[in-house]
Amino acid sequence: MAVAKKKEDEKEVIMLKGALKEKAKCISDLTYLVEDVSVLQTALDSLKNVVKAMDTACIKQEGLPIRQSPRKRKLKLKNVEYHKVFHSKLPLRRRLKRATGLKPSKAPQSALSFDLTEDDDFEPPVKHHKSAPVHVSTVSN
Repeated sequence: MAVAKKKEDEKEVIMLKGALKEKAKCISDLTYLVEDVSVLQTALDSLKNVVKAMDTACIKQEGLPIRQSPRKRKLKLKNVEYHKVFHSKLPLRRRLKRATGLKPSKAPQSALSFDLTEDDDFEPPVKHHKSAPVHVSTVSN
């Protein structure tokens, strides 16, 4: 009966921590929107009291807060769990089968195609060297 009560207490603590995190996120979001100095000052004072209360409720060792989590166990080489985690069998590789007949390879087709047959008076741009003089002649009738 005591074990069931302890698990219920742990669930309640987790739920309360989540609710507190949501409220803290909401406060953080609202600080960007509020411009009233008196409202911000009262919120800051009340948050200082909340921080003091939570700080005194923390378990500390040599002045530093301690997290109450179970100690992690290292997997030993002789444990069965070690072999389950690290040495599990991988699925077999699928082998590629040889093609029985050679198929003609298709050339990759690009998504863009250009048709220059419609432009009869298209002239490609001509690049001139910087030192070469450019001669422009005008034909007059």
